[in-house]
Amino acid sequence: MANRLRRTPGLPHPTADTKASLDALNRALFQELIEHAVRGNIGFPKDGTEPFEAALPLMIATGAFPNEAESEGRLLYDEATGRVFWCDGVDWIPIGSAGGGGGISDGDKGDISVSGAGSVWTIDPITVTFAKIQNIATDRLIGRDTAASGSVEEISVGGGLEFTGAAAIRRSALTGDVTAGVGSNSTTIANDAVTFAKMQDLTDARLVGRASGAPGDPEHISVAAPLTLAATVLGFDAAADLSNNARVAVRKNSAGSVFIRRRINLIEGANVTLTVADDAGNEEVDVTVAASGGGGGSVNSGTTSVDFGAGASNANDTHKVVTVIGQAGIVAGSLVQAWVRGTTSADHNIDEHMVDELKVEAGNIVAGTGFDIHVTCVRGKTYGVYNLNWMWV
Repeated sequence: MANRLRRTPGLPHPTADTKASLDALNRALFQELIEHAVRGNIGFPKDGTEPFEAALPLMIATGAFPNEAESEGRLLYDEATGRVFWCDGVDWIPIGSAGGGGGISDGDKGDISVSGAGSVWTIDPITVTFAKIQNIATDRLIGRDTAASGSVEEISVGGGLEFTGAAAIRRSALTGDVTAGVGSNSTTIANDAVTFAKMQDLTDARLVGRASGAPGDPEHISVAAPLTLAATVLGFDAAADLSNNARVAVRKNSAGSVFIRRRINLIEGANVTLTVADDAGNEEVDVTVAASGGGGGSVNSGTTSVDFGAGASNANDTHKVVTVIGQAGIVAGSLVQAWVRGTTSADHNIDEHMVDELKVEAGNIVAGTGFDIHVTCVRGKTYGVYNLNWMWV
């Protein structure tokens, strides 16, 4: 009679629900199965009746398991894992080991695939959704900033980045010298933000402007004589030789300029004698007009000054009147004239006498006494003392 393996009293009887009944076998039965497998052929009958006859011997696997469809009801010992499996005709089901317990068969179990006779569990690709990841704090990204490879970390944003509140990030608004709205790539340099220090360096003794004949970028502008540039002040060299660059406005009877030329040519007429003297010290040429014969009468002349007020802060007057007296021979019909005398005064140099636009007129004759000289600043306001010449005949 073949070897028989009797069921230990109190153990559950194997039934058609073999998975549940086999998992209930204790370690004593498992050990007994192994011992009898070594001595002879044992196994479970397909119908689950007792005693356990040797009709289905225990199989030993040294590699791949036998075909499941052909091994229904068979027991198999896997040398690679040290575990015992039972076949239900579809899968080889682990029922225990020397250490006790059951196992999971190989295969895809949904999000997880099992291999290695139930010993290797692998999460399938693309199965870990956002919902299955651990919760993270709000306004965070997932990444790693710590040196070396390792677990992912919560990453915050800063340094000009911010969350939009709608599952996106954007650049923060720019403020200061350069401004831009949140998330905008359009930047604007703020008004008054470009100081002198932020401009490109200039070559010494240069101005900034443009003289290229068309609109464009600013350029270096040189300063040439008679202009000067020193200690951040643009000035005029009073001692410069103006040569052919000076222009003199010639007027008749105090009217508008008749001509603007580099020089004046005085021509003697009938009964008039011109005496010309160079006054180098005052940078002027003195012309004396003397009447001769023909009943023209004698020429009377002199100098005076007009004062528009002391100091530039008093530059409030545009018109002043100077009265010339002590002219006993003057009559109502006399011809009177007055003009700016190009000599240095207490407030103005020679060039300012020549350049400043002052309108000088003589009139309002008082017979036997004198006349008035009216001096008007044509443009704006002026100050200080100017020298005048006058004559009458």
